[in-house]
Amino acid sequence: MISAPAVCLAMLLDASASVDTHAWRLMLDGHARGFAQPAVIRAVEADGLAVAAIQFSDAPSPATWRILRSAAEARVYAAQLAAMPRMAMAGTNAGRALH
Repeated sequence: MISAPAVCLAMLLDASASVDTHAWRLMLDGHARGFAQPAVIRAVEADGLAVAAIQFSDAPSPATWRILRSAAEARVYAAQLAAMPRMAMAGTNAGRALH
């Protein structure tokens, strides 16, 4: 029987026009590098991790949850996160991202 992950992590990514391209890259790269940290890998392998990266500006992006259970899955997710295309930029409305 597969157990539910012990931790669920929702990352809100500010895709609004107030965030320039350099800051966007820093945000994505920093989040992606986090998945290579030994403490994160240990947690993923021990208990699993449900994770979603949600972009927001005036409109939210859909929250697609992934369950990571191995270092290899964490590496793949980190690469996908680092390569995530930015949605259309507009104003900032984090509240909409949560609905």
